[in-house]
Amino acid sequence: GYWGRAGASLYDCLEWLYSATGGSIDVYDEPLVQNIGKFIYRVQIADRYFINFADASPVVMPAFAVVYGYGKRIGDDAMVALGAWSAKQQGVAEKGLSESFGSMGRALPALFSLNEILDAEAPHPFPRDAFRAQIPVFAAPHQGVSADLLIVSAKGGHNAESHNHNDIGHVVVYLDGQPVLVDAGVETYTAKTFSSERYDIWTMQSQYHTLPTVNGQMQIPGRVYSEAGIDYHYDIAARDVSYTASEADATFTLDLAQAYPPEAQIDSWMRTVVLHRGEGVTIADQYALKAVTGDVVMNVLTACGAEDSGDGTIALNEVELADGRVSGAARLHYDVDVFDVAIEDIAIEDARLKTIWGDLLRRITLTVKNPEPRGGWTIRVTR
Repeated sequence: GYWGRAGASLYDCLEWLYSATGGSIDVYDEPLVQNIGKFIYRVQIADRYFINFADASPVVMPAFAVVYGYGKRIGDDAMVALGAWSAKQQGVAEKGLSESFGSMGRALPALFSLNEILDAEAPHPFPRDAFRAQIPVFAAPHQGVSADLLIVSAKGGHNAESHNHNDIGHVVVYLDGQPVLVDAGVETYTAKTFSSERYDIWTMQSQYHTLPTVNGQMQIPGRVYSEAGIDYHYDIAARDVSYTASEADATFTLDLAQAYPPEAQIDSWMRTVVLHRGEGVTIADQYALKAVTGDVVMNVLTACGAEDSGDGTIALNEVELADGRVSGAARLHYDVDVFDVAIEDIAIEDARLKTIWGDLLRRITLTVKNPEPRGGWTIRVTR
């Protein structure tokens, strides 16, 4: 994942400075440095699944020696455990380092800590809630002790981010460690990926995330290409972001209005995502429009099979993914008086995405039957 060449590369550099100066340059007690390290385990869902927004992949196996060493330097037992767990998951004791490292600069230092890492206890880390105000991303499982859990994550931030997708307010849900509502990730990089045509690619578009399309309008990017270069519009962003958590639930609220173009006619679009621990997830949208000029649609992207009962419940069925993995199984509840439902197969043609999702994802479109300038809805995900 990108942490492997961001936070992990920071650790590489800090270790060189620490070693070259005999420990005189030591900034591991800085809160920013510590939080950059802790990020990697705070976004782990279960097993190889990690929360992925933008161009990140949902299936990751971190560089175990980097994670372990970083955790030791900052005195974080959960990070140390993730490093040891990753080494065992990768079969390093049997296979060696060849499949685990892409650079000599990491392989050589790992040799000096390898025995210690392999001898360390390696429980699966299960952090409780995490909220990163700087991004902002929140993640909340219903319990922090096993993979028998319901976890929800949602994203705020802005649409001018590095490797951005137009995904402000997007929601990911996993059940028992398996994907239910998902972020597709990114296809194999091409010239188009980093050009003015980037947002012609389906994985970048808000309509292929769990987000609304308003008056026929998707979210817009914060990077605008012109002959003079790239203009950055950081105001295409979430507003009024808040997060609260208790033993019973965790709640994330934000206004999506600024993420859409003027043609969407949005005054406000408040999204509230609530994890009811042990029960389910609700996604509630309340909006105010200047006018209704087109369809108002709630899009849902799922890794599951999907079958609409017609009575307000869509069965999200377990299906086989790539590498012998399977999706989760859940139920999506909606108001039959509010929505018309359509289910669409999204054929996966890209080789990179096929290694994650197999041949198909599915998009559920919930189209508002009689949209008004002011309105709202709630959908729920349960077992």
